[in-house]
Amino acid sequence: MSTPASAAHIETPLHWAASCNDVAALDALLDAGADIEAPGAVIAGGPPLADARAFRNREAALRLVERGARTTLTDAATLGLMDRLEAACDTSPPPPSEEISRAFWGACHGDQHRAALYLLDRGAELNWLPTWERLTPLDAARRSNAVELARCLRDLGARSADELAQLPARARSSVVKRNTPWWPGHDGSREESLGVDPCLCGARATAGPDTDLGRRHPSPS
Repeated sequence: MSTPASAAHIETPLHWAASCNDVAALDALLDAGADIEAPGAVIAGGPPLADARAFRNREAALRLVERGARTTLTDAATLGLMDRLEAACDTSPPPPSEEISRAFWGACHGDQHRAALYLLDRGAELNWLPTWERLTPLDAARRSNAVELARCLRDLGARSADELAQLPARARSSVVKRNTPWWPGHDGSREESLGVDPCLCGARATAGPDTDLGRRHPSPS
């Protein structure tokens, strides 16, 4: 049940079920002995969870987690698994800044408001650009129709990739590196410089995670 489809295309049947959000097929394959951590995803050759997460197939992703799939920092952020996300961030030493920013991008891709703001608090770059596509976290949120999250990011000074490209190089570097703390009571100097109420986005983060379906816009992270 974990045999790759072909030499040129190494996704296993379990990867296909994850990519198509087919929970019944996932269960059947796992019950028959499929390897839940088999490599071969179209997303960096990872396990089936990487495909489910990248294609925003929330039901399939959560079932894989329920059945024992290991989660990365980006998996936890994209799916809004706050207990796993907080545990991963509270390690010593903490995750590298690049991993934090990658996970933040994933949270925006997955429309996980609370996770996104938590990672900003942890040092994620507000306008981080990945290597696999020219989309900032704001762009990723907009593509996923994460309207409230996109509005919050915009309030905090987030830019689109097109906007960043129009800035002079020196200004672009400064904007990409910006990190904006969000929680009430924190030193709000950066929020004040942007004209943003530092409590505004924290209040929005109380909403529960949205359900995101469909194999349309993968996140190769």
